[in-house]
Amino acid sequence: MAINIINSDDEKNSKAKLEKYYAENFIPAEKKPYATVLRKSVGPYMALEGAKPGTVAYMQDAASQIATLGLGFNPMSFFGTAHFLESWANVSHTHSFQELRSSFAQFLARALDWKNVFFRIGHSGAEANEMALGECFRNRRNKRARHVLAFEGSFHGRMMVTLSATWNKVKREPFEWPGFTTVYCPSPDLPDEVMHQPIPKDWRHKWETSPNLNWTPTPEWSTDLQVAREVQSLEKVREHLLSEEIFAVIIEPMQCEGGDRYLSDRFITALLLMARSCGIPVILDEVQTGFHLGREFFWHRQLKLQDHLGNAIVPSYVVCAKKAQVGLVISNMPLDMTCEEFQVASFIRGTIHAQMLGQSQKAICELEKDARALLLPLISKYSAFIHRPRCNGMAFAFDVKTEEFFNKFIDVRFPHGLLYYNAGTHTMRFRLNLSYGKEDLQFLFNELDKICGELFLQATPVLPKQVKRDVKAVDALYHWHEFLLELKLDFLLGKEINVTDTWNKGVSLITLPDGHKLTLLGHHNFKRFANAIDTLEKNVYEPDRRAPVAVFEMTAKDAKGIAIVISKSDDNENKIAAMTFASPLKNYPLVRGVRRDPYFSDPDSYYAVDTTVAQEFQGTGLGRSLKYALTLAAILKKAKRINGRNRHLIAKSMWSINLSLGGYELDYIREDSPDFADSRDVTYYTMPTQWTLPPIHLCSALTSPLGVGDLTPEFMKKNLHNMVNKVCLSNFVSESFLENFKFLISLAPPFLQHAYSSSGQAECVDKIAKSLWYNTKKNIKNITFDGHFFGYGSFFARSLGQFHTPYFPVSSLPHPTDDNWEQVLQLVEMEIAQGNIMAVWLEPIRQRFMDAVPATFLKQLRELCSKANVPLVYNETTSSFFRYSDEHFFAANNPEICPDALMTYGGGQIGAVWMRQDLYVSKPLMLISTWDGDELSLATYTEAIRRVLNKKHEFQEIKRIFNAILLNTLNECRVKDLHLALGYGHFKGTIPTSLQHLFSKICVQEDDEIVQTRYLVCPNFDSMLQFIRTVGSFADDTGANDATH
Repeated sequence: MAINIINSDDEKNSKAKLEKYYAENFIPAEKKPYATVLRKSVGPYMALEGAKPGTVAYMQDAASQIATLGLGFNPMSFFGTAHFLESWANVSHTHSFQELRSSFAQFLARALDWKNVFFRIGHSGAEANEMALGECFRNRRNKRARHVLAFEGSFHGRMMVTLSATWNKVKREPFEWPGFTTVYCPSPDLPDEVMHQPIPKDWRHKWETSPNLNWTPTPEWSTDLQVAREVQSLEKVREHLLSEEIFAVIIEPMQCEGGDRYLSDRFITALLLMARSCGIPVILDEVQTGFHLGREFFWHRQLKLQDHLGNAIVPSYVVCAKKAQVGLVISNMPLDMTCEEFQVASFIRGTIHAQMLGQSQKAICELEKDARALLLPLISKYSAFIHRPRCNGMAFAFDVKTEEFFNKFIDVRFPHGLLYYNAGTHTMRFRLNLSYGKEDLQFLFNELDKICGELFLQATPVLPKQVKRDVKAVDALYHWHEFLLELKLDFLLGKEINVTDTWNKGVSLITLPDGHKLTLLGHHNFKRFANAIDTLEKNVYEPDRRAPVAVFEMTAKDAKGIAIVISKSDDNENKIAAMTFASPLKNYPLVRGVRRDPYFSDPDSYYAVDTTVAQEFQGTGLGRSLKYALTLAAILKKAKRINGRNRHLIAKSMWSINLSLGGYELDYIREDSPDFADSRDVTYYTMPTQWTLPPIHLCSALTSPLGVGDLTPEFMKKNLHNMVNKVCLSNFVSESFLENFKFLISLAPPFLQHAYSSSGQAECVDKIAKSLWYNTKKNIKNITFDGHFFGYGSFFARSLGQFHTPYFPVSSLPHPTDDNWEQVLQLVEMEIAQGNIMAVWLEPIRQRFMDAVPATFLKQLRELCSKANVPLVYNETTSSFFRYSDEHFFAANNPEICPDALMTYGGGQIGAVWMRQDLYVSKPLMLISTWDGDELSLATYTEAIRRVLNKKHEFQEIKRIFNAILLNTLNECRVKDLHLALGYGHFKGTIPTSLQHLFSKICVQEDDEIVQTRYLVCPNFDSMLQFIRTVGSFADDTGANDATH
């Protein structure tokens, strides 16, 4: 079918809606003039609101949301994210999530060919880079080293230090602090994409010994111009490394934002060897190149990185984001795991992405081949104007020869129904994805040809109207998953299920081939289909892969077995188009991998014996529908999971189906298949079919504001498209995102309603700091208080939190209490009197200790800051939800203590910043990050807020009851320093083991130097209700552990 391409009327409609939000600097006027409709997006085409209500038009996203979408929009496998209850509730302490995390570590080890892999999850690429740089700074040999070494043309993010390490002066210089600058060396980029370059004799050994005295490069190296450029850069690197001022080197193996600038393996080899000899860690920033942008899963794995003995040389850290859907720091050494904060759904989606991309190298190389075949003729046709084609994997680029056309090439993209970006000073860059077919590529290059004709030859514009794309398959996916997710939620909440009606509803979602019907097999009818089953096996599989008919018979006749066939009766003979079989694991002890399955002894854990589709029906979606029907049958039989085996690469399509239902790798069995196929490895997977309530946690509100009990089918259906698709909110937003964000911002005092969105706490902090600097450019010293927390993902946030050695200048004063607040206020006054203070930062309630700052102190501090004209900044992550005061959602709503800037973290990948207008940066694109938050996280956070506001009286009453019951429970234990108020608090002491897991805890150093455990209390609404309902089960437990060390 044909879909409509966007036009100017569509743009006007969306632009008018955006203007409402730009009024009075509510948000910066920086979004693209279109509103997304992700539910209708398909493949490489992003659906946008049309000019008429209820209509959509499409744009081909040839940037793949800046390399975030490796599979396109609404890929089948991504629906699996929604089948993890952990994704909806943002909980990571379940057994299933820990299994998934462990399997992802094993995947990374295979992709990197490392024996040991450690990784830390963050919110974004910039945050991941700042965490990796933080590792380098914390572990630096020379404690005087305070500078990062980066390369001209680099881009590493928009947080304080990563922005300093970003070469683009327009982005960097407005926020650069004196004394905290980055050292830059030239980047000797190649003229094309040929990264494998001849390596001169003794090159590796020479650079390994470069720290030696009287070292000089080999003179013969200067005879080759490219080698000479690399040597010149490396000599400057050497000079800086030996200066003892550098604590880390950070480099992109291909500079993306700098203009798709390729670097040779010769250069990176020398850099790694030299840095290793100097004891300086190297970070490979693969934020955009990682996860198979190129021909290998990690870009640097395309390079021949070896020392002079032939041993592999590896970077100290590899950083990923984009297609990882989260920020990732990866190392072969243990990492600092303090305060790990992330969105569970995005991490799960990233693992699915990795699994699918990891099996798609052949498809990626074919895509490159097809793109190159169209790119080179385009360059040849307009060679007077464009040149330097580069193509590798899913990335291609070319340069515009003159500056005149650099921005014009961008100006005409939307009328031609395309999204792509410029980079560097001359480059047009493109990021493809695996949803591209030949027709999609042809559309892209046809429009690029027209654009070139318009710009260079003054041809009359001919704009596209439609393009062929089937959107029905996407609708079918949504219908199936909405149905299955609602069923899982109904079972979880104990609703009564009519099995027959539910089964029939599921079957109605299957489009059967003409003349075919779906049949459940069992004792009564298996014999009629036995010959047809045997025939299908013989027609589809080679002898070694066929299962005996006896296995199918045993499965069908098992009391718990599931056997489904889609068949057609012809001349009294059944012909099977597709079939699927499963029964409990214990029935298949001889299948490789089954006996070591941790669920082998569970009678409600099933093994998927076979899902087979006749050759003439392969590629029609019948196999997917059949596997979905099998899953439905398993749910109705109350099976806990379906486990099985997928042949690596060969069964990629079936693996995608299993992933789409929440499957994940339990085991990876190498060389399992006894044949001569290219891949003989097998993925042994598990696919949970029932949701289980996560353990109650009474300190979950900050990361999981919406509890499982708050979920409804309507909320899940409304937000399924946000669960499946992650887009760059810095560029494109939906109307629902804008509505939810406006609702959130409206909760603060009106004069603070000038806002930014962010992906986490550290990004909030950095945006506030950058805004303050941009509007003053005079003060860099900050004041905070002991134990106050502002995130862990950036140097600035860690400096405020006094983690390790602060990088930025911060005075941390004693935490104000009822006993000392007057003395602390005097200390603040003394600090301010010394001058050069950027801001005073605090939490009205401390996240890591769950205790409040006295209101009297806040009132006096507000007056002091106003008098001294020093901005006051609150992190209200904990003090929101009426925790600081029954009267106010935020502490800031009290006019006597209202700050000048406010931030909060809503769990997952959403944070928000409110600023006074005179401190706000309204200029477009100054404070953006690529993701700028996450639409699912915002929807979840605002849903939790609305639930509380709509039931405010009930919420306050539940808090009162919760406090009373918890106090009563704890009074039976040996506890001390017990403080509970307004649904949060803390205590110390000895409590039963059955209670210990309910709370978060932190070790506190007391005056007597005894380290004690402080238990923290901060439940969400649903957790309080769960605790009230189940408190008796905890009181019955008599075991106890001493929490004092």
